Amino acid sequence: MDVKLDEHQLKAVNHLEGPALVVAGPGSGKTTVIIERILNLVREHNVDPARILAIAFTKTAAEEMNERLRNEPLLNHSQPKICTLHVFGKDLITDYPNEAGFNKAPNNVWNADRIGQIINLEK
Repeated sequence: MDVKLDEHQLKAVNHLEGPALVVAGPGSGKTTVIIERILNLVREHNVDPARILAIAFTKTAAEEMNERLRNEPLLNHSQPKICTLHVFGKDLITDYPNEAGFNKAPNNVWNADRIGQIINLEK
């Protein structure tokens, strides 16, 4: 795919050291920039896709990015983690409950009845 990016988009795609935050209005190419950045990190810098995290604002945006990358031959052995901030937070609490300050992993972080209990677990 031959993608045309402007100078600001290219700056985000080519940014290498540390995280990059892409903030722009609707229809400005944020998703394309993030996809191209992921591919650039893998292609040009040999970054393992499994070590890449992209956080989207909406579930729809995360799904779209995952769909665009699903059949990318460059990523046929592993995929980056692309999710919303809420899913990332849930995964952190579920996968690392002690580090998150909990005595045990919550059974169901999404259960609204349990959220109060989870927050009030004794440390």
